[in-house]
Amino acid sequence: QQEISQEINDECLGKTIRVLIDEREIEQADTYLGRTESDAPEVDGQVTVHSKSPLAPGDFVEVKITDALAYDLVGEAPQ
Repeated sequence: QQEISQEINDECLGKTIRVLIDEREIEQADTYLGRTESDAPEVDGQVTVHSKSPLAPGDFVEVKITDALAYDLVGEAPQ
């Protein structure tokens, strides 16, 4: 399952996807945790979002994916 998940996430690299922000990462400034519209909370992977602009839980943000992990994605929000 990990291999399949990695392949799916790899397809997202370089793409811009819509992410729902769930919370701000306490340990890192300008970092938020969210999920894609098709991901269920606490079940599917998360998207770590780096943003210089403040975001709030419930915000939808277009995020460019810069890294793909086995179960999670990492991306940048536009400035």
